[in-house]
Amino acid sequence: MKILIADDNPNIRSLIIQLLSPCIKDCEFLQAEDGLEAIETYQSKHPEIILMDIMMEKLDGLSALKKIRAISEEVCIIIISQLPDSEYKPESISMGADAYLNKENLTQLPVMINKFLTNIQTRRIERTK
Repeated sequence: MKILIADDNPNIRSLIIQLLSPCIKDCEFLQAEDGLEAIETYQSKHPEIILMDIMMEKLDGLSALKKIRAISEEVCIIIISQLPDSEYKPESISMGADAYLNKENLTQLPVMINKFLTNIQTRRIERTK
């Protein structure tokens, strides 16, 4: 299992890894500082889940989301942002995000990730039948 964390704040990336590490076995955490690096990392490493901030240098998270969605409908993309849910959640979902989580609620991330992991594992089993 690979999870890509795309956020320009290294402290947020570290916090997310600390939150998820105890909950997810055999996971490789990949990191990107901006949207361009997120796209490059996705193309080279093919993570199953991407956690992406919106406000980043070089390329913002919504633009990166759009480009990654053009490559794959399979990858689970969760937008994690401090921006207001009322404005950015509907836009994120309409652009192809699987979920939107405000950074104030990061403690909810392990439960959200486990739900998506169950869906990913179910899809893999169905493909092998």
